Amino acid sequence: MKLEKVLVLLPCYSLESLSLERSAEHASGLLAAWSALYHPRLVAAAGVVPRWQSAEEVPGRLAGALVCVPQVCEGALAAEWDTRAESEEMAVIRGLADREAIVAAALASLGGADGQAEPLRTADFLALGYCRLQVELLTRQLRYMSNLDEQQFEKETVAAARASVAGDDAESQKRLQKAFDLLTEAREYFYPVEPHLVDLTLVAPTTMGQALIDQLAGSSPSNLLLSAADLEIMAAEHPATLAALREALEAGRATVVGGEYRPARLPLLPVEAVRENLERGLAVYEHHLGQRPRVFARRPFGLSPLLPQVLARTGFRGALHFTLDDGRFPTGNQSKVRWRGLDGTQIDALTRLPIEAHRPELFLKLCTRLGDVMDLDHVATAVFAHWPGQTTCWYEDLRRMDAYSPVLGRFASMQKYFESTQHAGQQVDYGPDGYRSPYLGQMVNAAETDPVSRHVRYYQRRAKLDAARALFTLAAAAATAGGLGGTDLREPALRTLATEIEDQLAAASGEESDLDTRLDAAVSDAEGALAAAVAGAGRAPAPGHLLLNATAQPRRTWIDVSDLAGVPDTAGAVRVAAGDGAAKEAVVEIPPFGFAWVGAGAGERPRRRSWFSRKPPEEPPLVEGPRMRNEFLEVRFCETTGAIRNVTAYSSRGARIAQQLALRMPRPGRRRSEDEEELEKDYSVMALDEMQSAAGPASAAVTCRGRILDRNGSVVARYTQTTTLPRQSPIVDIDVTLDVDRPPVGPPWDHYYAARFAWSDETVDFTRNLGGVVTATENHRIESPLFIDLRREKTATTILCGGLPFHRRYGLRKLDTLLVTAGERQRRFRLGIGIDLANPAAAAVQWLAPASHLAKATRPPADHGWLFHVGARNVLATHTEPLLAEDRVAGVRMRLLETQGREVRTALRCLYPLKAARRFRAPDEAPGELAIDGDKLSVAIPAYGWIDVEAHFAR
Repeated sequence: MKLEKVLVLLPCYSLESLSLERSAEHASGLLAAWSALYHPRLVAAAGVVPRWQSAEEVPGRLAGALVCVPQVCEGALAAEWDTRAESEEMAVIRGLADREAIVAAALASLGGADGQAEPLRTADFLALGYCRLQVELLTRQLRYMSNLDEQQFEKETVAAARASVAGDDAESQKRLQKAFDLLTEAREYFYPVEPHLVDLTLVAPTTMGQALIDQLAGSSPSNLLLSAADLEIMAAEHPATLAALREALEAGRATVVGGEYRPARLPLLPVEAVRENLERGLAVYEHHLGQRPRVFARRPFGLSPLLPQVLARTGFRGALHFTLDDGRFPTGNQSKVRWRGLDGTQIDALTRLPIEAHRPELFLKLCTRLGDVMDLDHVATAVFAHWPGQTTCWYEDLRRMDAYSPVLGRFASMQKYFESTQHAGQQVDYGPDGYRSPYLGQMVNAAETDPVSRHVRYYQRRAKLDAARALFTLAAAAATAGGLGGTDLREPALRTLATEIEDQLAAASGEESDLDTRLDAAVSDAEGALAAAVAGAGRAPAPGHLLLNATAQPRRTWIDVSDLAGVPDTAGAVRVAAGDGAAKEAVVEIPPFGFAWVGAGAGERPRRRSWFSRKPPEEPPLVEGPRMRNEFLEVRFCETTGAIRNVTAYSSRGARIAQQLALRMPRPGRRRSEDEEELEKDYSVMALDEMQSAAGPASAAVTCRGRILDRNGSVVARYTQTTTLPRQSPIVDIDVTLDVDRPPVGPPWDHYYAARFAWSDETVDFTRNLGGVVTATENHRIESPLFIDLRREKTATTILCGGLPFHRRYGLRKLDTLLVTAGERQRRFRLGIGIDLANPAAAAVQWLAPASHLAKATRPPADHGWLFHVGARNVLATHTEPLLAEDRVAGVRMRLLETQGREVRTALRCLYPLKAARRFRAPDEAPGELAIDGDKLSVAIPAYGWIDVEAHFAR
C-alpha cells in the first residue's frame, strides 16, 4: 500500500474536550496509538506527520490512509469506518494497546519491511510524538489555539525521518533537534517557565542488577534513593553495580540522596539517635563512594519538625519533604519551600509529591500536572519515582527528549536542583500534628514481635548508654592525675553498643541477645571509674553508699541503707532518713553531673517541731487504708476495682488524675459517631481480689491483684499493680503485670490492653514528647515515648511513659496508653505520674536513667558535689564527651537541648577554670566564641535549640 496519510482516532471532537481521566489500559492505548505513528519509516513513507480525527466523525477520503483506533474509541466509532475500510485501500489497526505491537502492525501494512534494519533514532521519533501531544494538550489547557509552526514542524520531522531511513544519523539528529526546538518554542509562548524534571530511582537489594547499571549509563541525570545499609549490600554482592555508580557519580550523571544508615522510625527516637543514624550512614557513603549525600531523603515515613535542625547540623543542603509509603505529612501548593524547624532552622525542601513512573494514566495527564506547576510554582518541578527498569515507555520518552530540548522541562540532579534554584518560594512551619506515622499498624500487619515493648527496651538501653557515656566523661574530667586512665579507649566500645541498640530496635524477630548484660557492664565500669576519680588516691573504702548522677538536673532518689550501723543524718544531700531496727531508708538529692555520699549518722536525728508547740508533731503514716501519701501528694485506691481513684496534690484543689487497666475491644456494628458514654461500652472493667500495703521508714507501696472482665462478666486477664511512693518524691511509680487470657487480635489502634488515665479539667494544655522536647498536640492518635504532660498556668500533671510510645486520646479528658496489642509478648510495664514537675522532659529522662548506687565505696573528700552544672531547668545535656589533647583531658564537649520552647541564656559551670569556650553550628560554619568567667561560660539557646558547646580547661 502506498501510504499517503497517517491518522489516529480520538474519543473527542476537540482536544479541549478530551478527557484525560482514563484507566491505565485506556491511557496506554491512547498514548501508544498517537506516538507509534511517529515511527520514522511511517513518516518518511507518508511524507507528512500523523494527524488525529474524532472517532465519531464521518471520515473523508481514506484511500492510502493508515488509521490507528485505540481501544477506548471502539464504542464511539462511527459505522462508516468499517464499511469504508473494506471498500477503500486503507489499513486499520485495532485492538492493540502496546506501542511496539502497533508499530509492528503499521510497518507490516507498508510491506517490504521484513529483514530491514531499524532506522536510526527510532525511539527519539516516538518521543517526539509523545511530546507533540503533551504540548498540544498544555496549550489547550489554557483555552488557546496552538502556537506551533506546524508547517515547519512537519518539514523538519519528515526530513529527519527520511535521513533516519537513509542512515544519515547526523542529518537526522540535526532535523530532530529543530523539531524538538519548535515544540519548546510553542510551549514557551504560553508557559515561559522551564519545569525541573527530577528522576528519583528507588534502590533496594533486589533491584541492584542490570537494569540499574543500564540506567546509570544513560545521559539524563538519575537520583538514587539509596540507604547506607543497602549501599553496603551493593558493595558486597553487586560490585559491578557499585562500579557503575561510582563512574556515574564522577561523570555527574547520578546523584545519591538519602543520608541515614537505615530508615529508622525517626519520630519515635531521641534526637541523639537521629544524629547517630545519620553520622553512621554518612561514614558508609564516604567509604564506598568517596562522597556523601547532600540531600536528605527516605522512602518510608519518618518526617518531623525536628529534622531541619538535625539535617543542617550534619551538613545537608536540602531535603525531600515527602515519603512513599503510608503515613501523613503536610503538603502545600509549592514544589520548593524553606522548611522551618521547631528551633527556627531553615532548610530547602522539595515537597512536590512524585509521579509514579510506571503508571501510564499519569503520563496521559502529565500536561495537567506540568501546567499547574508552571502556573503556580515559584520553582516548577515534577518528580518521577520508580524502581530501576520499572517505568513506562512514556517516561523513557521524556528522558530522550531531555537530550534535545526542554519541551516539557529539563532533567536535573537533586544536588544541582537545590544549588541552582535559589528562590524557595515560601517559608513553611509544619507543626508536629501535621505528621502521623503508620508504624504501629505496619508492625502488627507484618507480624513483628513486641510492637510496643521493643520501644520500652530501646529507651531503657539508650538510658544506660547515655549514663555510661556521661559517667565516663565525668570520670575522665575528674581524674586527679589529669590523665585518661584508659577512658578514651572505651568510646569505640560504646559506639558499638549504640549501633547494636539501633539494630535491635529495627529487627523484626525480637530475638534475645546479651546486649543488656554488656550495657550493664559498661555502666558498672563507668561508675567504678567515676567513684575512683571523685574519691582520690590513697583512701580506703568505708561503710556507706556513693550515689552518682549522670544527668544535668538534680536527681532525688530513694535507697535502702539497712546495712549502715545507724540512720544517716538529715543534712546535705540527704533529704529524709528514717529507720527502726534493721530497716533503714533515705531519700537523697544528688547534684547534677555529681555525687552524694550517704553514711551512718552521728546519732539520733532531731525530730521536727511545730511552731505552736514544743512537742514534736507526729508524722502521718505513709499508708492508711486505701490511700497513701507523702509530702507532695495523696493517692486513693478504689476498693472495688483496685484502680487509682485519684491522685491529689496538696498544692491545688481537686483530684488531678485517675488510672485503671482495661481491654478495649470495639463492639460489632459500633458507630464512630457515638458519644463518650457509649464508647465506654467498648472497655472491660476491673474487679479487685486483694489489696496489700507495705510501708518502710521512707517509702510505701500498695499492691492490688484482681481480674479484668468483659461486659458479659468473663475474665479476659488478671492483673497485679504495685504503686510505690517514697517520701519527698513528686512521682508515683506504677508497676503493672498482666496475665492475659484473651489476647487482642484486631487492628492495634482499636484492640488493645491499656493503662487508662482520666482527669477532670478540660482546659489543660495537652503536650507530648517529640525527640526529647515538649510540643502541644490535638491529635487523637499520639506517639510519645517519654511523657504526656497536662499543664495549666500553676499546675502540671505528667504521665511518665518509660518508652511506651502509643497513646489514644478520647474526648478532652481521657487517654489510653497502649500496653498489649496483637503480637506483643511483654506482660510487665512501668509507668509514672508526676505532680508539678518543672521540666517533664528532664524528669522523664531521669526516670528512665539507671540509678548509680555503689555500696561500700571509697568516701570522697566532700559528701556531695557537682562536676558540671547547667543553670537552666529547661535545658537537657543530650551528649557529653571529653576533649583530648596529648593524652590528657583538655576540656569537655556537650550538646544542649532546650526542651520547652523558651529561648534561654544559661551558664555552664565546670570543675576547673576555663581558658576558652566555643559554640558549634553546622559543619561548614566557623565556631562562635563564648564569654567565660572563671569556671563558667554563658551561652544563649533559642527555643527548641540544640547546640554543641566546647569548654577548654585552663589547667
